[in-house]
Amino acid sequence: MTIPEVGLREQILDTAKSLFMQQGYHGLAMRQISEAVGVSKAALYYHFKDKEELFLAMAGNLKRH
Repeated sequence: MTIPEVGLREQILDTAKSLFMQQGYHGLAMRQISEAVGVSKAALYYHFKDKEELFLAMAGNLKRH
C-alpha cells in the first residue's frame, strides 16, 4: 500500500516537526527524517530540495494551525 503524494508530504512535515523539536535543526539529518517516515532519501528530496526548505515548509505549516 502506498501513501498518496499529498498525504506523504503531510506525513513528512508532521514527522519532521517532531524530530526538529527533539533534536533541533542542526542535530537532525535528512536521512533521519526519511528513515522515520519510512521513505527513501530520494522520495524526501522529491518533496523538499533540502533541510532548510523542509524546515521552512514545516514552520509555515505551524502558522496555519
